[in-house]
Amino acid sequence: MKTLLKILHFGIIGAGIGSFMTILSFASMGVKNASLKELITWAAASFLIGVITLIMYNDKIKLLVATAIHLALTFITVATSCIICGYGSSALDIIKNMLPSFIIIYIIVYLIVFFISKNNEKEINKALSDK
Repeated sequence: MKTLLKILHFGIIGAGIGSFMTILSFASMGVKNASLKELITWAAASFLIGVITLIMYNDKIKLLVATAIHLALTFITVATSCIICGYGSSALDIIKNMLPSFIIIYIIVYLIVFFISKNNEKEINKALSDK
C-alpha cells in the first residue's frame, strides 16, 4: 500500500507540473484550441513521467545510470505522446528533432544535481568531522 501511495504521489505531482508546462507550451506556440485528445495525452504522459522520476530516488542505482534510464523512459513517453497527438511528419522526424534537446537538457540537469550532491557530501563530512 505504501508503494502504491508513493507511485500515486509522484504521478500526481508529475501531472500537476506537466499540466502547467503543457499550458505554457501551448501558449508559447499560440495554440488556442487544444483538443481533448491532446490534453488527456499530455496529462497521462506527465503522470507517467512523475512515476518514472521515482528512479532518481533509488539509492542502489548510481546517479548517472538513473539519469540515463530517466532520459530514455521520458523520451519514449514524450515521443509516443507526440505521435498520438499527430505532431511531426513521422516518428523518425519526431526523434530527430527532439533527441538533441533532450540530451542537452539532461546533461545540464545531471551536472547540477551532481555538483549539489558533491557539495552536500562535503558539508555532511565536515559536520561529522567537527563532532
